[in-house]
This record gives sequence, structure tokens and C-alpha cells, in this order.
Amino acid sequence: MVLIINIFKNLFGKKKQQEEAAPVIERKIELFTGDTINVQKDEAVAKQWKGVIHSATDEHFTVDIPELMEEFPFPFREGQNIIISVSREGKVARFSSKLVKIAWKRKPPIILLEHPEQLEWQDVVERKHIRINTDLPAKVRRNQDEEWLAVRVNDFSIAGLSFLSPSPFMKDEELIVQIMSMDFRSELTGFVTRAQKLEERSSGDTANYSIGIKFNEMSEIDKHSATNFAHKLQRMSGEAGR
Repeated sequence: MVLIINIFKNLFGKKKQQEEAAPVIERKIELFTGDTINVQKDEAVAKQWKGVIHSATDEHFTVDIPELMEEFPFPFREGQNIIISVSREGKVARFSSKLVKIAWKRKPPIILLEHPEQLEWQDVVERKHIRINTDLPAKVRRNQDEEWLAVRVNDFSIAGLSFLSPSPFMKDEELIVQIMSMDFRSELTGFVTRAQKLEERSSGDTANYSIGIKFNEMSEIDKHSATNFAHKLQRMSGEAGR
């Protein structure tokens, strides 16, 4: 028995020494104090808040968002994953980060988030068409299917749109979209350019996926109809923000 215990002690001791000798991998700090950011609750909520990075280490960073002073109730909670976009020198990085703590004593509150392991920087591409945040009922189906699926369109432009769906779609799938609006009766086709699973939501919320599509080439009639519809949405959005 003593021999067996000694064997386990020796094995445990060697393992502990190996763990202590293992090199610590340090993450590269890619976020810096003063970086301008946009904070978004998740893909299903189009609204964004502008802020700046207050401090940063290789494990965490803090964000100061003055616009949150006007928000009630507070839109974020500890333990939630939120979406961060940071811009620097013509590049943009977008990532999801866990909200670790909210410093309520600060006005506005400063939020502490986990530093990402790595940022993927992309060139900023200026959009040719204005994208309008909206919330419209619609239905979609695959080109080869007959059954329609009810979804919610959360942004629209004459080049494409994104919608929230209870079911997934694959990238590059061709879809037919029909927006349920008296102001826009055309059926448009397009290919899926983005398909993202959303964070777990409340039990009554069936919007589990965010899908982006780019429209195929339109007829002149459909293009005219889409342009007028986009302009109307833009006017409605501007009036609602006043």
C-alpha cells in the first residue's frame, strides 16, 4: 500500500512540475485607450452606442459610453455577450465579448469586457447604398421550395437586406423574399452572404439566426419600387428619431 501511495505521489509531483514549467502564452493587446468603438446588444438589435476604450490589458478592457446615460432600463447585463466594432486607420474589427462587470458608481457606467484572443482587421468598405434599420414582417423560401417561412426584416437597402429567422440557412443559398408591406409588393431573389446563430434568447423569442442576403440583378420596375420603398423607410426612420 505504501508503495502504491509513493508511486501516485511521484506521478503527481512530476505532473505538477510539468504544469509549473509550462510556458504562459500571453495574448497580444490589440485594443488601446482612446480607440473609438460601437457597442451593439446583439445581431437581433440594430441599435448601436458609440463609445471609447477607457483602459486595456491582455485579459480585459473597459469601455466608456456617454450615450448610455440616456438609456433606461440599462440595455446590458453582466455575463452577457455583446458585439463590439472598433475602427482604426481605415480598418475595422468586429467581435463578440463577454461583459464581466458594470461599474455602476461611474456616470455613465463603465463596462468591463473580456479582451478577444485575436482581432481580424478588415478594410472599411464604403456602402454604395444606405442601409435602413427597420422591423418588418416578411416571408422567405428557398428557390426550389414551395413552403414559406415567416421572418422579421431588421435592415433594408436596394442592394440587400438582413432578417431574423427561426431556422438556419446556408451561405450562398438562393432565397426568395416577400416583404409584407402595402408599400412594397415585389418578390426579390438573392443569395445568402451571412448566416449567424444568435446568442440564446428568452423562451418566447424564436429569432435564432441572423441572415444577410444580397439581391440578384433586378428589373427596372423592381429597382424603382425598391428605391422608393427604401426612401420611405428612411423618412420614417428619421421622423421616429426626432
